[in-house]
Amino acid sequence: MKRLNLGCGNDYREGWVNHDYLPHVKADVYFDLNKYPYPLKAGQFDGVYASHVIEHLDRPIRALEEIHRVLKPGGILVMKSPHFSRGFTDPTHKSGFSVHFFEYFNPNSKWMPVPYSTKRWRVVSAKVRMRGENPHGTLSLFWRLLDAAANASPHFFDAFWCYWFGGAAELVFEAEKAEGD
Repeated sequence: MKRLNLGCGNDYREGWVNHDYLPHVKADVYFDLNKYPYPLKAGQFDGVYASHVIEHLDRPIRALEEIHRVLKPGGILVMKSPHFSRGFTDPTHKSGFSVHFFEYFNPNSKWMPVPYSTKRWRVVSAKVRMRGENPHGTLSLFWRLLDAAANASPHFFDAFWCYWFGGAAELVFEAEKAEGD
């Protein structure tokens, strides 16, 4: 199984192709994710992991099209990004995301009247995390309960809860490459 770790930063993964842009970070390949096409062969990866990288890019939909291109049919993308309610606390973030992000690739979406891409993704899961990776310790149960409440209806969370009670730290998507141009 061949997997790509995009924007690996300090998360170098043995057995993966690790990518970064920064020359002082340990990686296997270096290139700018804002320049297309990526210097990677089409259909070569079974999986792509992109943790807190897509929100830094100029054109996130174009980046997802490139990820789609380098994945094999049925390949899986795991993407973590800040929820829009907290996504702009970092001055290097250019985009914020909601649980509806992959609807921009869906021609039958009830949320988007026209898809923004011909590439197709099948969302396996979209989860809200109130504090990113679940913390350990005395507050762990509290945060797991908040995560469960937010994920009972992520659409309700996006539309109402995050405005009334505060936002989420991150979204975690798992999406499968589906047929598309």
